[in-house]
Formats: sequence, structure tokens, C-alpha cells
Amino acid sequence: YGALNFGDNNCKFLLTKSYLQYAGLSLNSSGMSVGSSSTGIFSDGTDWPLKVYNGFQFMDYSGSMRRPISSASSVGGRVATMTSQSGKIKVSGDWGSTAGLSNMYVTVSSSDIRLKDNIRKSTVEALPVINRMQLYEFDWKQDRKQQKIGFVADYLEEVDSRLTIGGGYDEDGRMDVKSVDSFYMLGYAVKGIQELCDITSATDRSLTAFKAETQSRIAALESQLQQAYTRIAALEKQLQAVG
Repeated sequence: YGALNFGDNNCKFLLTKSYLQYAGLSLNSSGMSVGSSSTGIFSDGTDWPLKVYNGFQFMDYSGSMRRPISSASSVGGRVATMTSQSGKIKVSGDWGSTAGLSNMYVTVSSSDIRLKDNIRKSTVEALPVINRMQLYEFDWKQDRKQQKIGFVADYLEEVDSRLTIGGGYDEDGRMDVKSVDSFYMLGYAVKGIQELCDITSATDRSLTAFKAETQSRIAALESQLQQAYTRIAALEKQLQAVG
């Protein structure tokens, strides 16, 4: 079996019984080699699956050259996919578990004024909503560790459906784990603090007014007592004169 060359200098293949080569790509019984060490993008061709060293990049949908996301090789630390969704990034990974992949979310907290219309002050009364956000203690099924305080996403949904992200199952049947939208919850927290500050300020004003009124009444009573003492002293002198 001899070697077979075909194609021109711009697109040339070399094919033998156990070897296929096209430009910097080589396939043989040892594996696959890409480029060479001199190019800075290469595989040593001795391992399978393919291992790529140095500056491996790929061209994305926009035509930009980017590096792929690397993931831990051991079970429990793998990240499989990252997907952009409306206002959030879904990351599928092991998260320390050997039970398989599950999803977690990273909230993208875009807040640029150029993205918004009809901007006005919130009329939400946050304190009643915050008081409905119950906190629980529970055990995690995965490692049986107890957590003394935390939220349950399903219960938060009953307060406000936007307080959670995720839910249901992916197309492959994998559980899409619900997460708390911490950035959205922060709005309630800040508004609640502002409402408490307003209550405190109103209470302080009331206390200040009450204190001033009390001091005024005490001063009036002291004046009345002084007048009474003066009259009593005058009466005592009259009685002494009579006696």
C-alpha cells in the first residue's frame, strides 16, 4: 500500500494505510495531532482523547478568536456547559457531587438607564413582603449537612415569583435546580431599610415633640407650685399675726 496524495498545494491530503494528514492535522494509530510545537497550537498525539497544549483558540459566531472554557477533570468538579438566558447565565456542573450534572444560575444584574423606560419611584411596601419571606433550617440531601438558616426557593415563589430562577427539568431530563435571585431580593432589602428609617425618623420626631411638651408642662407645674408656696407663706404670716 503506497501513499496517496491528492489536492493542490492549498488543500492537500496525504493518505496511507494507517495515516491521514491534512495541513497541520494528523490521524494515526497513536491518536490525533494538531499542528506542531513550533506553531504554538499542538497536541502531542500520544494520548486519547486529544490533549491540546499552549494557545488553543477557536473562532466564535462573531468571528472573534476565543479560548474554550476549561473544566476540572475529576468527577465532582466538572463544568459541562454555560448557556446565556434572559438576564442570567445557566451553568451546568457537578458542584461537588458525584450524582451527576445539575444547573445553577448567575444573575446578570444589568441596570443601565439606557435599557429602561417609564422610570419612577417604587411604590412597593417592602416590609410586609419581607416579613413573608420565611427562613428555615434544613438538611441537604447530598451530604446530610445541616444548615441553620436559609431560604427555600419554592416558598419564596409564593411571595414573589421573580425571587427565584430555574425550575422543572431540562430536555435531557436533568433537574433544573431553582436558585434565589439575590439581586432582585436586594431591592426589597434596600426598600425595607428605607421604610424602617422613615419609621425611626417619624418616631424620633414624635419623641422630640413629646419631650418638649413634657418639659413645658413640668415648667408650668413648677411655676404653679412656686405660686402656691408663696401664698402658703403669706397665710402663715397672717395666722401668726392673729395669734
